[in-house]
Amino acid sequence: MAVVVVIAGFTFLGGQPSGGAPALSRVTITPDASGDMEVGESRGFNATAYDQNGKTLGGATFTWSLAQNRGTLSSTTGNHTSFSATTVGAETLRVNASVHGLTKSEVAAVSVIAFMPMGITLSMSTDGQNWILTVVYAPPGKPYTGENLAIFHPNGTVNLSATPLASLQAAVHGCTLNTAFPGSTTVKAGDRILCSTYWYATDSTYQISDRIGVRATGTLR
Repeated sequence: MAVVVVIAGFTFLGGQPSGGAPALSRVTITPDASGDMEVGESRGFNATAYDQNGKTLGGATFTWSLAQNRGTLSSTTGNHTSFSATTVGAETLRVNASVHGLTKSEVAAVSVIAFMPMGITLSMSTDGQNWILTVVYAPPGKPYTGENLAIFHPNGTVNLSATPLASLQAAVHGCTLNTAFPGSTTVKAGDRILCSTYWYATDSTYQISDRIGVRATGTLR
């Protein structure tokens, strides 16, 4: 005998709505970003449920899980979660969406790679007025707005607090960014950071970092 359930004016037979009422048809996963993830990086994922007409469907219950456990999830329920990568390898995120006894699933594949340092060579300008930090290798897709330069005095005090490369100004920070490719928004090999030797003493330490970790560090000498 069929089970009949009436919810909000719709009749459901065995969990399936009758009369063309909205029913769960599929669920999608949308990441906040694309491409490989580095160890230490976090990325958000959003789930959306749709009915048989392609319209978003409210009232869904979402549950998230990891297949390979190469990191952690900020939450296993709700339409949004963040995945924090801890181990190199392939990871599969799975979400189940349930509405009125119907369940649909979707998966998203993520490739976790090792943290990638930035290659920097250090020199001094011929007139002795600037330290020159030249990028010889840059991980792909790292924006000038997200990579920060900090400089510490030999005694350990902070001379320059972490400042986005895109914001460096000679009059304010004693440093400027000269990009290798005009119009570029991401760090590229050939970019140069010039920092005044008057502002920053020999044996000061520089760091280039972002929200994941320290990409490069060295001593001004």
